[in-house]
Amino acid sequence: MECGCHGCQKPDPTVAITARLRRRGSTWAEIYEITAVNATNRAERKRFEQAVRWKLEHLDAPTREPSHRYGAGGFCDRCSGRIYQRMLKRYRKLMAGRDLPAELATFTEALTLKFSVAQRLLNGDDEDFAIIDLCINNGID
Repeated sequence: MECGCHGCQKPDPTVAITARLRRRGSTWAEIYEITAVNATNRAERKRFEQAVRWKLEHLDAPTREPSHRYGAGGFCDRCSGRIYQRMLKRYRKLMAGRDLPAELATFTEALTLKFSVAQRLLNGDDEDFAIIDLCINNGID
């Protein structure tokens, strides 16, 4: 609750500071000198200036209140929903084409068979041990 959501991107304070400086009439050369932005090439400067222009348009707009509801792992409702949907999509992609009832029946049969063998080992007599030894020696699980 003190640090906020772990998944939400934190805003860059330099963009807001630069937007306020531009509103007061500072030139881009002065801004780059004051804020010491590491925009070394033209593309980086252009991206930074576009971010500042967007911030200037939305500087006085009311901000959305942050969510105070958090889920598992310190994620807000919005981020936990996004992560859940991504996991659900991956799960559905993995399960495409599988026949779960048939797999469950096979798994249940295997567990029942192993349970029966264990019961025979624990509660059986010498005759059951001979059958189990014969199965093991012939490679039958």
